[in-house]
Amino acid sequence: MNIGVIGWWNNGNQGDFAILENITLALAAHRVVPIDVPFHITPDEIARLNQLDFLIFGGGGLLTTSPAVPFDTFDAWGDELHTPIGILGLGVDEVKPQHRRAVQLLLDRARFVFVRDTTSQRLLNHPKVQLMPDVTFWQPPTTMPHLTDLAHPSCGVNLRSLSPADRQQWIATLQSLPLRLRGVPLATYGAFEELETLQAIDPRVSRTFDHGVYQQIDLMIGTAFHSVIFAIQAGVPVIAIGYAPKVARLMTELGLSDFLLKTDEWRKLAGLVERVKNDHESIAARLRETTRQLSQSTQQIMRDVQDLIEGVTPAQPAAEALASIIVLDSDSAEATHRTLASCLKQTYPNTEIVLVSAGHQQSDNPTVKLVACAANPSLARRINAGLAKASGQYLTWINAGDRYTLDAIAVLVHRLQQEPACAAVYADHYTMHEPQLIAAAHRVDEPNKLIRRNVVEPCFLYRRRLHDELMSLAEQTALPAYDFWLRAWQSARLLPIHARLMYCEPSDSAPGDCAAERQTRHQWRATQPWLKRTAWNIVDTEFVESHAVQPLLKLRRRLRANRS
Repeated sequence: MNIGVIGWWNNGNQGDFAILENITLALAAHRVVPIDVPFHITPDEIARLNQLDFLIFGGGGLLTTSPAVPFDTFDAWGDELHTPIGILGLGVDEVKPQHRRAVQLLLDRARFVFVRDTTSQRLLNHPKVQLMPDVTFWQPPTTMPHLTDLAHPSCGVNLRSLSPADRQQWIATLQSLPLRLRGVPLATYGAFEELETLQAIDPRVSRTFDHGVYQQIDLMIGTAFHSVIFAIQAGVPVIAIGYAPKVARLMTELGLSDFLLKTDEWRKLAGLVERVKNDHESIAARLRETTRQLSQSTQQIMRDVQDLIEGVTPAQPAAEALASIIVLDSDSAEATHRTLASCLKQTYPNTEIVLVSAGHQQSDNPTVKLVACAANPSLARRINAGLAKASGQYLTWINAGDRYTLDAIAVLVHRLQQEPACAAVYADHYTMHEPQLIAAAHRVDEPNKLIRRNVVEPCFLYRRRLHDELMSLAEQTALPAYDFWLRAWQSARLLPIHARLMYCEPSDSAPGDCAAERQTRHQWRATQPWLKRTAWNIVDTEFVESHAVQPLLKLRRRLRANRS
């Protein structure tokens, strides 16, 4: 079965990564398809969700002060969702009056509802709601007893979302204590300002998180919810700073409220540190036993969840035509592996992966076709080499470093099957700050905008008949992909899909990009009637581009951002 799991999966937060990993492992008999919120509901997004066998809403703060978009308007579109849905591991801070109907309908539709604390259960006030520990207790990281140095304790520290005044007081208090401080960042999400804060107490703090740090510390002082949970799972005594309600609830419901401080209670820290040092062994033993019990409970609940999901009759996929994905490798083995993994895990049952390599990378998977090409080939030559070896009735290519959502090819194929007259489809996508941190979401334009710029962008699929008609990508053009889509638009129907189906590395845009697009358009228009060609050659100049087109595009993007 293909199980969509909705959450904050690409916001650079280690807690969310751990939740998704545990859900994926717990449901390993099936394919878990992560879907990022927020997203705007569109007919294409609803069609995407309806292609899945089951949908899980949950894992963390998807309903704090309001449900994550678009589930805040579930009452407006929920009737169009036909896929069964369940709610898992939710934390709830408030249900506002304007969202009560949407939340009620979501709960009514759900096959199961599990929340992670009694306050969330009370706020939802629905007979289906049951309690479960945080999903990350399904399989806590393996921990080994380690030597402690209570004369000079090593103390992990995580500080986030504190007011500037409180933050400075905590930093000063920590620096005054006889502790060896180690910064433990849980997120690269900029709004938390974690890294900047931690550098003030630990100039050598790593930008990347490593679970192994919990094997090297004697105690933990943390604000982030999962900085506290990871300490509990490692048997490391923890002092929690209640920056959010969920932290206070966790400590209270686990009987650890004595080790909970409010955001302005830094004066109490020294006393609590001494208490931890004096009772270190008994506290650590208690945390290990707590983790064992919570893990057993979570594993049983996840078995029950799997049974409930498997009680749903999955869709029976029809025999599908082969889809070929051309992967263009890079110097980075990590980037190529990331892209290949997203291709190999597609929900679409009949894919062919063709890796075009100039000797940089290979794949350990025997199903991947390897196409070798000479060093430093042109982009068009690399794509053409891959296409020459592709057998599929549907074709696409992707750059190493970019990755598909796991249902991307299925969604693209489904739309082509719905539109027999359509030769190609192309979809919305994300750009990333880093592999697991979304920078922006991009909505593709209608194909008639191709006369101004390449609107097809990186996520697309087209029929072999279009390839047979246009043949290879032109090598004697500045932007071969743009030239390909201009020629395709001239003779075939192209269709945008407004669902976000790819995560893309940021493009290295350069001042020459606009000139290259313009040059590509000029070459294409040379084949057009002379009147159109003359008019466009007047309008399509660097002066008009920089003084009219680009300012209008910036204004349009700003208006779109304000609406979203």
